[in-house]
Amino acid sequence: MIAEKDNEVTRVRSEYYRLVEQFKKQVKEKQEVVEQLTMEDTAKMRQLLLLRNKLLDFEKKNEKLTNDTIRNMETTNNELRTLAQDKLKAGQVGVSEVSENINSM
Repeated sequence: MIAEKDNEVTRVRSEYYRLVEQFKKQVKEKQEVVEQLTMEDTAKMRQLLLLRNKLLDFEKKNEKLTNDTIRNMETTNNELRTLAQDKLKAGQVGVSEVSENINSM
């Protein structure tokens, strides 16, 4: 009977140590997974910031291009109006032709 109890204690102790080792292994695996996910999240965030910066650069370039185009169009428009006014004053062009040119702009 004492030998049986001793064997049972040994078996329970062995099972306990096995479970403790299994628990330690699971904790270590969990830490590795968390670390891996954190590194992946960091890489994704870095990539997202790079893409965001590229998008902002493209938006700035687009805005500059749009502003330049509008400025050029307004300059051309003003030059045509001035030219039309000068021709009208010189009597080279009739009023209807000037109106047509202005309306076509």
